[in-house]
Amino acid sequence: MSIALTNGSARYACGPVLTVTPSAVSCALALLPPNATNASVVYNLVAAAGAGPWYALNFTVVVTPPPPVTPTTCAASLAPLSGAGRLLLELPRPRPIAADWNATGINAVQPPTAAVLDTPVVWLNDAPCRNPTFDSVTTLSCTPPPLDGVGISAVVQLAGAFNVTGVLPHPFAPPTLYPGATIALPPANATSTLLNVTLPGSLLCAAGQPRLSAAAIGGVPCGGFACTVGDASLLCLRWNGSALAASVTAVANGNASVQLNVTTTWANAPQLVCTGCITAVLRPTLHAVYPSTITGHGAVLVVSLAGAVDTATVAPIAPPTVLVGGTPCVSLTRSPSDPNLYTCAAPYVNPRPQSYPVVSVQVCNSAGTLSTETATVTYPATFGVSWASATLAASPMAVLPSDPPSGFSLPLSPPPVLLVFAREAATCTIGINASTVTCAVPPATSLGRPSSLTVALATAIEIPAVGQWQHDGGNGDGLDSGRRGRLPSATDCHLQ
Repeated sequence: MSIALTNGSARYACGPVLTVTPSAVSCALALLPPNATNASVVYNLVAAAGAGPWYALNFTVVVTPPPPVTPTTCAASLAPLSGAGRLLLELPRPRPIAADWNATGINAVQPPTAAVLDTPVVWLNDAPCRNPTFDSVTTLSCTPPPLDGVGISAVVQLAGAFNVTGVLPHPFAPPTLYPGATIALPPANATSTLLNVTLPGSLLCAAGQPRLSAAAIGGVPCGGFACTVGDASLLCLRWNGSALAASVTAVANGNASVQLNVTTTWANAPQLVCTGCITAVLRPTLHAVYPSTITGHGAVLVVSLAGAVDTATVAPIAPPTVLVGGTPCVSLTRSPSDPNLYTCAAPYVNPRPQSYPVVSVQVCNSAGTLSTETATVTYPATFGVSWASATLAASPMAVLPSDPPSGFSLPLSPPPVLLVFAREAATCTIGINASTVTCAVPPATSLGRPSSLTVALATAIEIPAVGQWQHDGGNGDGLDSGRRGRLPSATDCHLQ
């Protein structure tokens, strides 16, 4: 006896037929009708004795779709967008073989050729999966097309006619966003500033391509994307930091920073949201300056601060600047052990402000925004006198007696240089005790010399208020700031 299902135009064999009782038989539907692989279908049941005609049994059967095809339990995540690797799929039941046709009786159609039986066809999201092969009677593998996302539909065609379907929920490892990055926003009144920002996360790029189709930082969209070398990170290009700075400054309530959400779109997946993902620095924060009193310019200052340089914005990035009295601190160096600790050399500063010698300290971060905290450093007293280092090094000096009243005078050689630092007006007079001056023993016939010599200015030098002066009797090197003056010429200096 043969039993088959029919829809009026085709019969699908059910077999082998086994006797259960004298009035009952059973059979297995080894091959599902093609149109029953996606939805339930009602068929009529027919039977034939031997090679005789088919008779309707006045009985209907509802054929439901088989269980879906699924990834194998040991399958690893696929490489997205690359079209590489092998996808491993598991069939809901053993694949059809020629014996399935042969077992259904003499009225069954002939089985396909071995080549057709042994070659599955696979589609993923309607794109062919390359080089499909059976790995076992219930598993097969193929090389997927370059896809990404979730809920990838899979269709496996068996024996050239029978499709089994399924949905692969998560065939690819998803991209991930995580908090921790910092962006230094430009001043709120700055012109439009477009920044390239590194999105904080992992697996955001694959095969040199962005896996995200859209992203916004703090509600401001990225103008495009670019992957760095080796897919190490994803750049949000042409992000308008000025647009965000203007809006968040108004709601920051005086805070130096605000937290920004990052929203992204990945393929067909639900929107990815990273809450508080990026810290937007509205201005740098100056915590402390050590020491609070210094010996003068060149003294080492240690500055503790935050928000000086961000971690997300990529080139061009300007380094921060520590301003002492409005003048940049010299040789600013970041601590290798603490990113918020800097050292620098105190600069020359303008002594004109009434607050001097107490000088304000500010930080200008990489975005050009100044700190607002009150911090000061105290410079030394406003008056100082010292010989220039070149004068101290030029010892002894050569000198000959002079007689200014007669119009004869000779300069000291080399001419001495005196440095005077004064904020208020001062009067400078110079006298050099030359009692210890020695010279070579003169010949007996030569003129003798007095027991002592005095080197002095003919008149005092008046130094006006607010200035740093250099007084010399010859050519001397000036200083970086302040004002200069010179001692009178050699004709005004005389030996007594």
